[in-house]
Amino acid sequence: MQCETCGRLVKDGKRIRLEGGLVFTCNDCAAYGKVVEDVVPHEEPKKVLRPVLQPAAKPLKTVSELPVYSLVEDFPKRIRVAREKRGMKQEELAKAINEPVSVVHRLESGKWFEPSDALIRKVESKLRIRIMEKTSLEPGLGGRGSAKDLTLGDVVVVRKKER
Repeated sequence: MQCETCGRLVKDGKRIRLEGGLVFTCNDCAAYGKVVEDVVPHEEPKKVLRPVLQPAAKPLKTVSELPVYSLVEDFPKRIRVAREKRGMKQEELAKAINEPVSVVHRLESGKWFEPSDALIRKVESKLRIRIMEKTSLEPGLGGRGSAKDLTLGDVVVVRKKER
């Protein structure tokens, strides 16, 4: 153990009251406060280490095996129809998903380029609709010939700063 006053390593020491708090100290530093108790180290029982059998790890999926989800093209219409079917106004939906009315209006008008995943999940769960669909990586995506050859350069659009 370590003396909390001077920092020395000690095997046994004293617990003292120092400025209103209990502190473990060595025998030399115990004079700085009122001794509450003697601390004698105790031996911890020896731990028996046993090998732990773990299940075999599943092989990691490659990028081509992972499902890819994309937003359906008619998501504004689906949201509006589902909201109207439930007899809700835009204000009521906005309050239900804890978003401003302008966000719901932009979603339904299609003026939003792409909503966040969190917003999509909130709308899907409240209206009980699916606006994300599972798609597959198609050969030829990015002009390289196959989905396995997809690189960051195929996906990223670099905008040059105008001076």
